[in-house]
Amino acid sequence: MRRHRWGVGVSILAVALGARASAQNRALQFSGSQRVAIPWSEALDFDEQVTVEAWIYVTDLSWYNTIFRKNSNCCEDNYDLRLDGNEAQFICKIGSQLKWARATHPFQLLTWYHIAGTFDGERLRVYVDGQILRETKAQGSLARDAVTTYIGYGDSTFFRGRIDEVRLWRIARSEDEIREALGIGVPSDHPDLVGYWRCDEPDGQIVRDSTPNGLDGFLGEDDQVAIDDPVRVPSDAPVSCITVDRIDPEVIPTGGSPVSVIGSGFAGRSSFSVLVDGIPAAVRDLDDGRFVADVPPHADGDVVLLVQTECGVADLPLLYRSYLIRGDVGGEGAVTIADPILILYHLFASKPIDCPDAADVNDNGTLELSDAVGLLMYLFASGFPPFPPFPQAGPDPTEDGIRCGWL
Repeated sequence: MRRHRWGVGVSILAVALGARASAQNRALQFSGSQRVAIPWSEALDFDEQVTVEAWIYVTDLSWYNTIFRKNSNCCEDNYDLRLDGNEAQFICKIGSQLKWARATHPFQLLTWYHIAGTFDGERLRVYVDGQILRETKAQGSLARDAVTTYIGYGDSTFFRGRIDEVRLWRIARSEDEIREALGIGVPSDHPDLVGYWRCDEPDGQIVRDSTPNGLDGFLGEDDQVAIDDPVRVPSDAPVSCITVDRIDPEVIPTGGSPVSVIGSGFAGRSSFSVLVDGIPAAVRDLDDGRFVADVPPHADGDVVLLVQTECGVADLPLLYRSYLIRGDVGGEGAVTIADPILILYHLFASKPIDCPDAADVNDNGTLELSDAVGLLMYLFASGFPPFPPFPQAGPDPTEDGIRCGWL
């Protein structure tokens, strides 16, 4: 299961990954008369399914705040995600009629919200922070028009505040899909992702679409600097450009080992750090969807692998377990006559054992005389072998209260 935690205030050691251009999470700031124009492309026209989503930070709720709209002409909204005061709205022209999904929400000024709208051919839905607010029956096909699509503008209504992480999909994303991905970056080459405007450019007139469709937009209406250009500002929207999905192997020996971390968005970061329970881990073999980290030694237990870049934080629980050979009580790499003797010394003379888990020969969660007897039977009377892990070292497959004391 994928797990993420998005946090702030984490102090970590930056790991240099070579000379790369500086990157920073940014947003576009609109003061009520600015826009981003995305020239028409056939890729922006859909039939029966669409999803629009974005992070927004509103500075004025007294009027309309248009977030993302195709066809800015009055009452011709091919699809339109916006606020009307404290009402979230998703509007689509279906056939020749406008259909609405709208619901009030206690929006606060100067606060980041994720807002999304979907149409699946049967219903319109509007979401805030991954929760569906309203759905409306609306059957038919979306209108198609060879017109400009805008971020922050439509029908003489503008946005006031900041917009970040705008995504356009050719499908109706489910509530679970929207909720799961609202705080993380998504793969730019996802087959259903049509446009993805991260708004992270440091300068210039282009707002780049990171998908292969190349649906780049312009600040204002064109490539010329003008008063209708929104301003690029640092973004503290709670969305990361990276994801951490899983590691391989899933159980790590207490002595540490190289592990593959699988996710996305790793490469190309100006800062990239990995900590395991607060201890830096060296990173190598880095690409966009995987890196190898040399995780340090750690005692048995659950810890956290934390990845932080300049545009977000992600973490994943790690499971450290001692690698042992069942029955090898002395830790010599093989079972010998000395091992049942060590168990007997422990039981009857209170001699400590470094790895009690290795002495639990029958893996029942307790150390008892039967463990020593069973080991003697295996060594000298063709008895049953110890329970796994045996004869090769590995983690204990059984969760019980017995652990090893060594790293």
